[in-house]
Amino acid sequence: RQSHTRRGGRVHTASSHTYYSCLVLQLVCVPHAVVVESVQTKSGMKGRRRDGEGARTGGGRERPSVAGSRRSKDKKEELDEESVDDSDKDDSMMKAEASNRLAKFQEMLMAEDRYVDVTQLREAARHGIPKQMRGEVWKYLIGVAPNENKEKHFHKDLKHSREEDPATFQKIRRDVTKFIAKNPKLKSKVLDLQLGRLVRAHLHSRPSLEYRAGLVHIIGVCSAVVDKQFEVYVMFRRILDLNTYCEDENHNGKRLSIFLALLRRFLPSLTNLFLKEALSPNRWALLWIEDLLASSLPLKCTLRLWDTYLAEKDGWELHLYVCLAILALCEEDLQELDGEELTWYLQHLPSFDMDLVLLRARNMRKEALLTPGRSRSVMKKKRPKKDQNRSESYGHPR
Repeated sequence: RQSHTRRGGRVHTASSHTYYSCLVLQLVCVPHAVVVESVQTKSGMKGRRRDGEGARTGGGRERPSVAGSRRSKDKKEELDEESVDDSDKDDSMMKAEASNRLAKFQEMLMAEDRYVDVTQLREAARHGIPKQMRGEVWKYLIGVAPNENKEKHFHKDLKHSREEDPATFQKIRRDVTKFIAKNPKLKSKVLDLQLGRLVRAHLHSRPSLEYRAGLVHIIGVCSAVVDKQFEVYVMFRRILDLNTYCEDENHNGKRLSIFLALLRRFLPSLTNLFLKEALSPNRWALLWIEDLLASSLPLKCTLRLWDTYLAEKDGWELHLYVCLAILALCEEDLQELDGEELTWYLQHLPSFDMDLVLLRARNMRKEALLTPGRSRSVMKKKRPKKDQNRSESYGHPR
């Protein structure tokens, strides 16, 4: 066997007896160069011997690192298994709690003596109603009962609903399309129940009322709870009766001024932001008040919120503080937005933990009732003129 080295520009042939000379040249001159074939062969054999000795004596470098990686891997797997076990326990606990709540409502509504304790039902509904029982519970909380006379009037109003003027018809149709786009799972139900026609029937029964976009979203929420057309209509009318500000323009203006006063008091930084962006409260705050957040919140959150509103005697009076609590929870996100992004966010709110929202709203209400001076002084002021500048509608926070 022969190997080649380069000296002084000439190529010399080295036989096997020159092996050690080549080794010396390589180690001294080019320690990182390509190893001559003979050197690779012999050094490889010696290296394997050393590795074997290291493995036997425990002095090798590779073995401890492999063991350490295995230990870390095993530890990671144990932590993952523990986290999975914890999540499984949480899921099982939530399922058990949900089944217990469902059984509790079933027991209250299916009593043997057919007597339903509405007081007990209200207390249980304050903390949320199971989806399967929400329709029946709402009927008791609202006071909706079968009535033949009301049903006759309903069919009469429904018959005359086709006589609505074309402009209102187009507005209602547009808002129904928006509601379906927001809640695609209810599309077939909305079309079957003819929600637009139910809204027109309501307007026909009250000629003095003007159409508002929030009406479609309120009746849409009712359609998610009950299935029959007459039940949807009666529940819709009953909710409007319980909340006169849904249809009373003067009442809406007063509540809007109260809400803006509370906003200046509790969230002055957001008030400054809305002033800076010249964002009119009519583009979001008035909608929140008129339709009870039905058009802005996800349907699931709206249903949970209305459970509490219907269960408590003064639940609807909590609404302004719920709006404040929602703003407080998303204040950081709002501070990063501007212009149309801000408006879009307020009109398309994300999902919230509504129990947390309600808790914060109650705390805000207690604080406002304990120290009502600032908001009360604002309430005594005259209402702003309609032609007032939008940027001044929030007032100036102290």
